[in-house]
Amino acid sequence: PADLWQEKAARFVKWAEDNIQKQPEVLAWLAARGIDADTAAAYRLGWNPGEDGKDIYRARKAWGLDEVLRDDGRPKALWIPRGLVIPYIMDGIVYRLRIRRPDEGGPRYYVLPGSSMAVMVLEPARLAFVVVESELDAIACTAATPLAGALALGSVSAKPDAAACEVLSRALQILLALDYDAAGARAMAFWADNFPRCDRWPVPVG
Repeated sequence: PADLWQEKAARFVKWAEDNIQKQPEVLAWLAARGIDADTAAAYRLGWNPGEDGKDIYRARKAWGLDEVLRDDGRPKALWIPRGLVIPYIMDGIVYRLRIRRPDEGGPRYYVLPGSSMAVMVLEPARLAFVVVESELDAIACTAATPLAGALALGSVSAKPDAAACEVLSRALQILLALDYDAAGARAMAFWADNFPRCDRWPVPVG
């Protein structure tokens, strides 16, 4: 992401981190998913309460983004919805901001424009990896054991990018924990062909 975007994103992440400490119900929900308060802090999860309880809107140019015009010719605003803030940070740089919105209709997950869409790789120095779809699941996996890192693909049909492939090429073991359904079975064919040390590893429940 561009320098101005990174600067704005870093400030937003810090603000969201402070806010999540005031949301015990959100921290309890994360804990139920295998992400305790220490893990949430380590991966800098946050909460965007919005402004006056409503989603935030900013000028796109304020974040270094190109202007987009609406049908009426007016500039389109940058939408920053309320919800759980899931940053992807590498070497201290915010690469992506994903927000998990409350159940209010519309998309459940929203990626802030300007974000990198690189595959999330957590703990790349480890020698075993669990491949999942959700970034929250990847965080939970790395928190569960010091032995395995994790990749979050974003969807069952997504493929690892070049940087992720480089990490996986060094792995002694890859566990494919995508959705345990027909789509997940089809995905396994790609992984088996390209990563001989990959085994399908469905979750015990769900």
